[in-house]
Amino acid sequence: MKKINLLFFLMLLINACSSIESNNVERVELNYWKSEGTKPKGEILQDKNKLQMFVNAVNNSEEIEKEKIIKTEPILSFSLDLREGESENYHLWITMNNEGYIQRLYPESNGTFKLDNKSVKELKSFIEEKENAYLIPSSIEFETQNMLQEPGIEGYVVKKEGHRILVVDPVPKDYSSTGGTSEFHNAIWFSNAPFDLQVGQRVKVWFDFVAESYPGQSEVKNIEVISKYQPEKAELEESEAIQKALTSKDINKYEVQIIISTEYEEKSDIWNIEMKQGEETVDIIVED
Repeated sequence: MKKINLLFFLMLLINACSSIESNNVERVELNYWKSEGTKPKGEILQDKNKLQMFVNAVNNSEEIEKEKIIKTEPILSFSLDLREGESENYHLWITMNNEGYIQRLYPESNGTFKLDNKSVKELKSFIEEKENAYLIPSSIEFETQNMLQEPGIEGYVVKKEGHRILVVDPVPKDYSSTGGTSEFHNAIWFSNAPFDLQVGQRVKVWFDFVAESYPGQSEVKNIEVISKYQPEKAELEESEAIQKALTSKDINKYEVQIIISTEYEEKSDIWNIEMKQGEETVDIIVED
């Protein structure tokens, strides 16, 4: 009987979203997506009861099928800021008919989890207390993972403003046959990006719609950070070298900085970051 109970306990741990100690959480940061009328401002929670409510929601949630992705837009994103300086990031969905889900985001592996009934009730009450609070009026829509296999953009994060990031594709597209430019680099400002993302990281982003401007405007639906690149003899990671390059005095004030290529030269112990600003291409040397 003891072996069976232990196996059951281990299965619960595997299927749970996380196991977080509430006394290890300093605060919860909320970023609302939708509202009835004026959108509530971002909010920071430090009250112990409210921290415990979000910690319990995460700890007691259960992972759903990995190939199922929520199509409905979340009502808010939240970050659990831990005392070690790290954080865990999630999207939250709560409906008027008492459905509740969270989606775990970078830096942890992505996953979608169903909330337990008690957490749904508590979070729903918490949200309903807010002025212009928004709850999803109908059932949550899902789509399968194979519908989202290809990201909408893959590129470097070249700017970051809170939960907004500017992602620029280093690979140009040729639209000259239709009267456009021969070297177009897609660039999109994304809102509701995980706070822990850093300038210089290379990411894949899934999204729905883009406002037609340059750069475009959209919201993150799902995001994946491509594995860190650090040559064996280099002290800097590629993302750190790009950060330094973007702060170089040789960089002008173009909004869209395009990272064309990066190369670490072991013999000289330098990084060569090739960038494009408007029609000009520049090589920025970064000492490792």
